[in-house]
Amino acid sequence: MSNFCMHCGTMLGDDEKFCPNCGAKAEVEKTEVKEEPVVVNNTQTVNTNASQAGVAPKTNGLAIAAMVCGIVGIFIANLWLGIIALSLGIAAKNKLKIFPEQKGKGMATAGIVLGIIDLALAVLGFIITLVAYSIF
Repeated sequence: MSNFCMHCGTMLGDDEKFCPNCGAKAEVEKTEVKEEPVVVNNTQTVNTNASQAGVAPKTNGLAIAAMVCGIVGIFIANLWLGIIALSLGIAAKNKLKIFPEQKGKGMATAGIVLGIIDLALAVLGFIITLVAYSIF
């Protein structure tokens, strides 16, 4: 019998109190392993049996943050939130390639697109300010 994290599906040791992958408290579900976990980049373990173990796929937190920063960035702090949304969106897309069982691909894409729009609005605002003050 093996233990799996209820949040990300990573295989846990019997004595672990927190998941080494996502940091969540080790709420475990005991199940039998039919396949060995796949090691990605020698640092992260992906459980190929996560859906079979009854673990619901979670939404990627970076994707959510990217989308929120992109939306808020349209209204305030275009430049800074645009850069953050773009960075988080790209990071979320990369993490979703490693953990395909997670949801949030559309949110990560929205964060990237909104981040680009935020940056474009910041540049447009800067140009309008330059033109307005150079005329007077």
